[in-house]
Amino acid sequence: MKKTKVKFLAKVITSFTLIALVLSYVDLSQTLDTLAGIKLSYLIVPIFISFVQTATSSYKWQIILSIEGFAVKFPYLFKTYLIGQFVSLFLPTSIGGDIYRIAAIKRTVGDFSAGAATVIFDRVSGLYALLVLAVTGSFALVSNEVTYWLIAIVLFTPVFVLVFTKSRGISTLGSSGSEALRSLGRIIVSQRNFISSKKVVAVVILSIIFQSTAVLMNYLYCQALSIDISLIHLWAIIPLIYLTDMIPFSINGIGIRDSAFVFFFTLLGYPAEEALALSITLISMRYLIGTSGGGLLLREFLLGRKIL
Repeated sequence: MKKTKVKFLAKVITSFTLIALVLSYVDLSQTLDTLAGIKLSYLIVPIFISFVQTATSSYKWQIILSIEGFAVKFPYLFKTYLIGQFVSLFLPTSIGGDIYRIAAIKRTVGDFSAGAATVIFDRVSGLYALLVLAVTGSFALVSNEVTYWLIAIVLFTPVFVLVFTKSRGISTLGSSGSEALRSLGRIIVSQRNFISSKKVVAVVILSIIFQSTAVLMNYLYCQALSIDISLIHLWAIIPLIYLTDMIPFSINGIGIRDSAFVFFFTLLGYPAEEALALSITLISMRYLIGTSGGGLLLREFLLGRKIL
């Protein structure tokens, strides 16, 4: 428990330190002026797109579950995804929603390892799609050397998973005397099964569609804020910024994400104040849209259903 509190305190300190550094770099009054001039009508389409994203992710999850032999209804997965998004926003860790989803799917399929494996692969496929977009966008942003490294990672990742999960040591985990090790072994081997399945192509395509719409949403936020930035530049930097969301050294990416926006905007010659305004708008919209999942969670609680 003490170790957990220390980690949480370290994350809080990191978030506040990075926010302080960003605020020392920008003219906050200009950022507030940009936010004050936001065109609210421009936010309707991004809200709609966010629910399309959730539907896309739910369908992708349904495909991943089908590889494991489970037939789970789409409405249940859609509801679970929305609640998971809400949980992630209001817990100090970005994986809180994944923990909820694992618990929810375990109640449905009755197998913790299989359920956890599908949620993990869902995350991994999203990360892989970000890397793919980062490769395409990096041609417009960074040096060829960095681009080649990104391409190498994209090509090497599935090969590494296949080779790693076929190793004798990993295979024997499933028959280990420890229940925890057996579960770990089954989860790892499931990743190999997912990649080996023909359905993985559909999973990757849906992941790329999801991440591409995230770029589009940020472009619409820029239009709402009257930020004059090209779509190709956002295509180059948004995947890289979203990758920083996964760095577990702050509270839900606070500070790290804002710093990344400022860094990449100024790298391309755009004002840091506009970068911060976009970052604030992005996270504000996430919380606004996340309230739908909170409503569903409250409904589950009022109906007396098990939350976790």
